[in-house]
Amino acid sequence: MAQHDIEALAVLLRAGWPYRKAASRWVGGEHTVRVAITSQPGATCESRTVWHKRHTWKGTNSSAQINVTQGAIELLDGNVLCNNVIVLDARRTTTSGVLAVTYARQSTGVSLTLGHGFLIHGRLIAATSEQAALRKAAKLATTRLAA
Repeated sequence: MAQHDIEALAVLLRAGWPYRKAASRWVGGEHTVRVAITSQPGATCESRTVWHKRHTWKGTNSSAQINVTQGAIELLDGNVLCNNVIVLDARRTTTSGVLAVTYARQSTGVSLTLGHGFLIHGRLIAATSEQAALRKAAKLATTRLAA
């Protein structure tokens, strides 16, 4: 992936950031996102206190580092922002239309942690196995039809 594509992905994620971030109004409130294509998925987000230059006002800035695999970019056509989460890794499974994914989840404060699940026809299902994910997806489909 070219450098300008990585920068475009960082801009996309910054604009549609689905997690908590710094939101100070007077001092701070800046949020930066760095994206890297790596072999291992990963996501971190930290906040730090910043001070006004002349007054004793403080605020918070946040910065995130997102490590996306080439597999996620290829299988999701570069759209790693899916179902209000950032997909970091994706692999095909034995079932058509199902991807095993690793995604970033909100943790304490602005921190991020990794979650694992399945992307079934565009819907993220948090489950430990493919069969459990397929059962949950089927149950969601039947409850949606009944409503």
